[in-house]
Amino acid sequence: MNFYLIEKNTYEQVDDIDNLDSFEIELSDSLNDSMVDINSYQPKRRTTTGSEVEMPMEQDQNDEEEPLHAPKFIFLSWKTLTPILLYCLIAYVNMSYVTALPLYFAASKQSGGIEMNSRDTALSFTISASSKLITQLFFFDRFLQFLKTPKTTYQFGMLLLIPMFLLITILSSLEKLRFIVILLIMIGIGISEALAYLAVMLLITESQVPQNLGLAHGLASTLSALARTFSPAISGLVWELGVSMKMPGLVFILGACISAVGVFAANLHRN
Repeated sequence: MNFYLIEKNTYEQVDDIDNLDSFEIELSDSLNDSMVDINSYQPKRRTTTGSEVEMPMEQDQNDEEEPLHAPKFIFLSWKTLTPILLYCLIAYVNMSYVTALPLYFAASKQSGGIEMNSRDTALSFTISASSKLITQLFFFDRFLQFLKTPKTTYQFGMLLLIPMFLLITILSSLEKLRFIVILLIMIGIGISEALAYLAVMLLITESQVPQNLGLAHGLASTLSALARTFSPAISGLVWELGVSMKMPGLVFILGACISAVGVFAANLHRN
C-alpha cells in the first residue's frame, strides 16, 4: 500500500499498483494547476483582523534605471531667445557708453564736450567698475529679493540707465557740480549694469534644462559678442552725426532709447 503527496499535505491511498502511471499523470496536472508564477507573485501578510494584504515588492537593486533624455534644444523657443535678446541689448548699451563717454569727456567745448583731463576720466571709469563689482558681490541678492524675480531686476537695471544717460547730455551746462554729478552717473551706471547682467544670466539659466545650459549660454555669448562688435562703430557714427548737428548728446539719447527697449522687451519673457 502506497501513499503519495497530492496537495497541501493531503494523502491519497492507491490500492491498485497497475494504475500508478495514470495516477502520476493526474498528480502532475494537479501540481501544475497549483503552481504560481514567481515573477507575478505578490507576497501577502495577514492583519490582526484575519484579512490578507498584499505587500509591495522590493525593487531589485541590480535593476538599472532608464536614463532621462533631455529634450532637444529648441532655438526658436521664445523662452530662450528672449533672455538672449535682452543680453544683446545690455551688451550693446555697455559698449555704446564705453565708446562715447571718453569722446565726450575729452572733446572741446566747441565740439560739444566738457574738456575733462585724463586723470578725471580714468577716475570716473574706475568708480563705475568699482560700483559694479561691489554690487555684484554684496548687493545683488538683496536687490533680487526686493524685486522678486530676475526679470524685474533686469528691468530695474535697464530703467536706471535711462536717467543716467540723459544726465550726461546736460553735463556741459554744469560748472561747479559737474565732477560730482559725473561720479554719481558712473556709480549709477555700474549698479545698473551689475543688476542687468546678473539678472539676464539667471534668465538664460532658467530657460533651459541643465543638459542644454552650455549650448544656451554659448549662443548668448556669441550673439552678445556680435552686439559688442557693431556697437562701437554705430556709436562713433552717431557721435559724428550729433557733433555735426550740434547735438553731442545724441549718442546718449540713443543709449537711453535702447535701454527703454530692454525694459519693455523683458515683458516678452514668460517663465
